[in-house]
Amino acid sequence: MLLADFKSVFVQISTLSYKDIWILCILQIITIVLINIQWIKISSDIGLKIKFIDAFDMNMTGTFFESITPAAKTGGEVAKVMFLKSKLGFSLGEASAVVSFQKIISMVCFLFLTLLSLFMFLLEPSLSSDCKKLILFSFLFLLIVVLVMILIVVYRGTLGRFFSYIPFLRKYESKLNTFLISFDECIQRLINNKTSFMFHIILSIGIWILFAVKTYYIMFSLGNTVKFTIAASVTYLTYMIGMLPLLPGGLGSFEASMMLLLSPVGISSSLGIAIALILRFVTFWFVFLLSSIYLGIKYIVLRRKEKALV
Repeated sequence: MLLADFKSVFVQISTLSYKDIWILCILQIITIVLINIQWIKISSDIGLKIKFIDAFDMNMTGTFFESITPAAKTGGEVAKVMFLKSKLGFSLGEASAVVSFQKIISMVCFLFLTLLSLFMFLLEPSLSSDCKKLILFSFLFLLIVVLVMILIVVYRGTLGRFFSYIPFLRKYESKLNTFLISFDECIQRLINNKTSFMFHIILSIGIWILFAVKTYYIMFSLGNTVKFTIAASVTYLTYMIGMLPLLPGGLGSFEASMMLLLSPVGISSSLGIAIALILRFVTFWFVFLLSSIYLGIKYIVLRRKEKALV
């Protein structure tokens, strides 16, 4: 990032109109709405109904914790499980199944799009060997994470036997068995419903494509005419590198990675940083601010209700 002329970066960002910012924010809101629809549909597939406002509440809570934890986003997933359990009355097994299924579907679709992007960029002759190594390492990390998640779900029946060998967990054997039975039943329903399964695959791909659309729109708005496929490839590879659990939300690594990946396609470092910062604002800071404001208002309203009851 030090290679970029920050005055030039500011000039590039300032060329973006308020109309463009509004359009990008609307695209991000559409993304949030689609994710909420996915949560509602997954819950419905296991026979549990949640309202849109509840899905939004959970999504904002999860997003807030995702934003303040390292980029693997485990904090957000735990927050979602606890929300479903404590606020909506899901059992721990049901909540874990819903969150696990959504995460796996999303990550598998992302892995597929990233693989396509990987082939395109590794053939780029102007890409440095260090950059190629970083891309490959990040892909292997992502692949291992996704495979571990899939293996846990596929071999969920062996988890009980594994837990039984851990001494301090034996006293919780009954609760663990109840959890695993509930988890297994929910996963079976979600996997066996082929129509809904395909719906979630298509929806997840659509959600990820929206991220590429935002990048392409930013490039277009700043006067760059790269192909959509290049914009999409840069987007997915940047997010892949940003998923390495280094800093909260992948801060710093995201911007630097996008600058490096845009350089081989003829985009200057200052323009690359400008694109990354704008995309980061829309997909991270805007959502983080939205979730913070929402949770802040929610806290104030709840406090006032508590005082009114005293």
